Amino acid sequence: MTLEAWERDGVPRTEDAKKLYFTAYLHYWMRYHQALATGGLLRPNGQRLTVLTYDPERLEGCVRGQLRRFGVAADLEPEHFHASGKAWERHPDWVREAGDGVSKVEKFLEHMGIQPLYSASGPKADTVSII
Repeated sequence: MTLEAWERDGVPRTEDAKKLYFTAYLHYWMRYHQALATGGLLRPNGQRLTVLTYDPERLEGCVRGQLRRFGVAADLEPEHFHASGKAWERHPDWVREAGDGVSKVEKFLEHMGIQPLYSASGPKADTVSII
């Protein structure tokens, strides 16, 4: 699917094949979320959606909020999520590149009149739903 995403943007497969896998996949991810917005799945109706980063505090906080919101468990404490933090150590360039991609999608959505789904600095505090 990443090859097709680049091809639609005028990049020949031979050029795409030279890109790092992470860069190619990030481009596909950006195209996917642009397609969600332009295809009408995401509408500028005040609906707010969140994509959570893999961060134990944010994940546990979100789960805790959903348990409280829907009243589906007596124990509101979720299981602990584990994250090693190795991404920054091993691939700081990928983390920076992903942040740039998230910012571009956020600006695109704002231009479309849609509340930002993502924030390079983390999920919005007033979001309630998850995709």
